[in-house]
Amino acid sequence: MLSLIATIAPPFSFNNLLGPLMALGLFLGALKVLAVMGVLRRHLQKEEDSFRKSHLPRQDS
Repeated sequence: MLSLIATIAPPFSFNNLLGPLMALGLFLGALKVLAVMGVLRRHLQKEEDSFRKSHLPRQDS
């Protein structure tokens, strides 16, 4: 009976999932880095705009 079950359902092996899980982790890590870079870029743009407004002379056109 045990040999019949073993032929129907092979034992679970974590090694079969290791590659896809690593690829998923790398993809999610890259996505997280891009999101943080976007938020930081927006924050630094606001800081630069406020610095220009308060420290640089006004240019009349």
